[in-house]
Amino acid sequence: MFINSMFSRGTIPILSTVMDLRSRNQDIISSNIANAETPNYKAKKLVFEDQLREAVFGSKADKELMPMAKTHPDHLPDNGLIPFVPYIDLQNNQTVRNDGNDVELEKEMGNMIENSMMFNAASQIVAKKIEGLKNAIREGK
Repeated sequence: MFINSMFSRGTIPILSTVMDLRSRNQDIISSNIANAETPNYKAKKLVFEDQLREAVFGSKADKELMPMAKTHPDHLPDNGLIPFVPYIDLQNNQTVRNDGNDVELEKEMGNMIENSMMFNAASQIVAKKIEGLKNAIREGK
């Protein structure tokens, strides 16, 4: 029961979701780079960061109106799932070449590096969390 709740709620499932989304985002960025010379190709992006932030911390509007406190397990649905749906959108870059392609290679490379760094940060945090659990189990504390 306790082990189940550790992996279904809290930091580890959120970071797992972040790593999945970063992986999908890396595929989309790679696709943009691969199609940098394809006529009429429009650069895409995965939109999820604001939704994820609201799913984890609540929306700004919720905090401004009235903070909610869960005082009973039946008050709010709490199934451990993050209630948001990421989606793919066009970047709508301002620079469109004569062939109709709007991929900005330097921007995509920057996005790829940033996305990779964010993925690595999430994976290191998960690794530290699991290492902490291993130490706790090993030492019996």
